Amino acid sequence: MKSKNLLSNKTMVWVLVIFLMIIIVLTGTSIVYLKNSLNVKQYDTVEYKPYNKHYAFIVDDKTDTFWDAVYKSAKAEGEKYNIFLEQSGKNLAVNYTKAQLLEIAIQSKVDGVIIEGDDSKSLSDLINTAVQKQIPVITILSDCTTSERQSFVGVNSYNMGQVYGEQVLKIAKEKEMDILVLMNSNTNNTIHNIIYAGIRDTLMKDSTKEDQYHLTALAINNKSTFGTEETVRDIFMNENSIPDIMICLDEVSTTSAYQAAVDYNKVGEVDIIGCYTSDTILTAIDREVINSTISIDYNELGKYCIDTLNEYNNTGHVSEYVSANINLITSENVGEYLIYDEETTK
Repeated sequence: MKSKNLLSNKTMVWVLVIFLMIIIVLTGTSIVYLKNSLNVKQYDTVEYKPYNKHYAFIVDDKTDTFWDAVYKSAKAEGEKYNIFLEQSGKNLAVNYTKAQLLEIAIQSKVDGVIIEGDDSKSLSDLINTAVQKQIPVITILSDCTTSERQSFVGVNSYNMGQVYGEQVLKIAKEKEMDILVLMNSNTNNTIHNIIYAGIRDTLMKDSTKEDQYHLTALAINNKSTFGTEETVRDIFMNENSIPDIMICLDEVSTTSAYQAAVDYNKVGEVDIIGCYTSDTILTAIDREVINSTISIDYNELGKYCIDTLNEYNNTGHVSEYVSANINLITSENVGEYLIYDEETTK
């Protein structure tokens, strides 16, 4: 009888132990599940943050580093006012045109559009459609003058040409010079034509020196980086076509000219005046491979676009033209930009 009771007691102990272990396991599982649920809720809160406004940012080349820098500046400015800025067409399987992206933005009923303009009637008509649907439109860097856009944020292209021209005069001094301007055939021709006019007029201020400067332009199809590199390399390979001064109006041609000058041992023979301020370009100026570059203040461009849209949405009025600064960077001041670039990329 005693042995039966003892066995019964042992059985009860084991039952209790197993029961307690089950409770501990279930409790632990519940705690882990609860924590995961809270994390998911917190994640969802970040992902689905409500915004006051939704703006669309539309440009031709969505992979261009310059436009990426402008977008980041505009995005940062928009976040101050709880505005979501969509980089339309970025990282999509389909390569939509500007016009198609603007149509999508209109259908999505965004609160504003920032778009790289051009002179096409199709884009002008779409901008007018957006405005008629109470969607304000700001053109950036290149305008669409025939449209009803609210404002244009950019730089004075003629003044930019004059800055290029003044730098050519500093390099040339009294010598006879062949000057080649590399233009992007895929960019708004009006802008590059105005820049070219600014260069030409600056060089021809003194009519007695008209024969001293031989200014020509070459349009490059910039749809492919390799296409630009090949065209620039062809110039450097042909001794008869190498200019004394090469003016590049975008980042790709500037970088290609720098690389070709190094590869074909033409450093010091060709003075390169570029555009934009990538790490590669700034380092090349510091090493005196590139003479200088003109930098459009992309921080101001992005900031001014958001501020201009906000002003129009709040007041119904805005200035038709907002100008951003341009800066000439040479070996004398490139150190300031290298330091700034290091600080902003930390």
